[in-house]
Amino acid sequence: MSYAQILSAFCVGFVLAASAVSAEDLPGKVIDVSPIGEPKNLVGGKAVRYFLWYDAEGWHLRTDSNGKANNFNGLIDVVGGKVTKISDFANLEAGKKKKKADLGIVNQAKNQITFKFTTSKKRDGFDFSVDDDAKEIRFKLMIEGEARGERVLIGAAGQPANSDVFSLPAHPKE
Repeated sequence: MSYAQILSAFCVGFVLAASAVSAEDLPGKVIDVSPIGEPKNLVGGKAVRYFLWYDAEGWHLRTDSNGKANNFNGLIDVVGGKVTKISDFANLEAGKKKKKADLGIVNQAKNQITFKFTTSKKRDGFDFSVDDDAKEIRFKLMIEGEARGERVLIGAAGQPANSDVFSLPAHPKE
């Protein structure tokens, strides 16, 4: 096994170990925020934050870093269902140093997404869909290792989550 493969396996193991406590085990209330529609203030380079929204294509998560390198990581649990589709993980930057490489993982049961991005000038993110059995989606989204619900802007109105661990209906209605 090459050094790069060992280091990559270590990174995957670290992220999986860090997510051994599922967001489902954490207290996360369903918040009264409409996730429908892309945030109108989705303009790159303005602040260190997340954008999260839902539309006919499914769920979308993006990070913004104000042009400076910031670390984003998180855990997304699908309660009662499974992830059916995920896109844009293939577009994550490998990074010159494997330790700083972007990483996205869907667990074997397909009910949890774990990610780690270092975002600087370009926006990072991914899109995902869940099956009809999914009841809610629980999010723990962190910046520099700290949960920052107030920096998660949700839906067309760009409302903050205001909770460090929060849930939204898996299939929101307009």
